[in-house]
Amino acid sequence: MTKKVEAIIAAVCKRTEVEERQLFGSSRRKSIAEARSLAYLLVRELTRLSFPEMGRLFKRDHTTIIPGVRRAARKIQYDRWMRELYEAVRTEVSDPVSELEWINAEIHRLRERAAEITKLEAAE
Repeated sequence: MTKKVEAIIAAVCKRTEVEERQLFGSSRRKSIAEARSLAYLLVRELTRLSFPEMGRLFKRDHTTIIPGVRRAARKIQYDRWMRELYEAVRTEVSDPVSELEWINAEIHRLRERAAEITKLEAAE
């Protein structure tokens, strides 16, 4: 587990008063399920983990993670408490420098890909 993931999980647990073992457990209690979905969403947004990797991390099938991410994303649209919680945790664990580095790496990768496509099109 990366430091970023650990920070997300710790922040979600602290702010929702859900223990880490509950977050990784099988309880369907609303407060725990919402905290778990929020953790899914934040891990998805703030790391480069794929759904299968997230599934292994949370000890679930990746097809369970996907609806959890969607559920949390929808809920922050209309639930003020969830939105404030999401923003607080995201602010707490966000590292603007590493996010900027990742964005720059993506821009570089896309530019290289565009150059490859241009070469292929010119060769035709």
